[in-house]
Amino acid sequence: MMNARTKKIILSLIIAVLSIAVLAGCTPAPTATTAPTATAAPTPDPFATKETISIAYWGIDAAFADTVNAPTKAVRDAFLSKLNIAITPVNTTWDDYTSKIQIWATSGELPDVFAIDAIGTQMYKDWITQGIVKVLPTDLSAYPDLNKILSDPNYGAYKYPMGAADAKFYNIPRPNYLDAT
Repeated sequence: MMNARTKKIILSLIIAVLSIAVLAGCTPAPTATTAPTATAAPTPDPFATKETISIAYWGIDAAFADTVNAPTKAVRDAFLSKLNIAITPVNTTWDDYTSKIQIWATSGELPDVFAIDAIGTQMYKDWITQGIVKVLPTDLSAYPDLNKILSDPNYGAYKYPMGAADAKFYNIPRPNYLDAT
């Protein structure tokens, strides 16, 4: 059974990957499904309980404004309904996102999903050692697009501690380029 924290982490990961895909103009590849066997125990529905996920991103409040155009609103609402989630937009600007995120981290009010250029900084290392950010699950095979990103050896530099045999991901790298090197 999936606890609420694990579900929130998985949903946050899904949201982050989908946000990356939308921003990059990518569409996810179709995945194969397998029919359950007669002896398989029923899998609990991970979307049975509605979750609220906070996302801090530049200008995100515009995506959730009442004035957003109808096609965008329809896609957004279908996405939220299908995943049975509510999103609390936490607006940041290019001028204040770093300071806001640092304050939220210090006060224990860090949004579930956020973007910041902190990899390799002392602040990022402190967040990991202090437990402010958590390690991502190692088995993400149920999420092929996310698994592909995190399995790419070019993204190994985003693991912590960098270069260590037991290094882990505490973030989802944003693939800005076709080749990460």
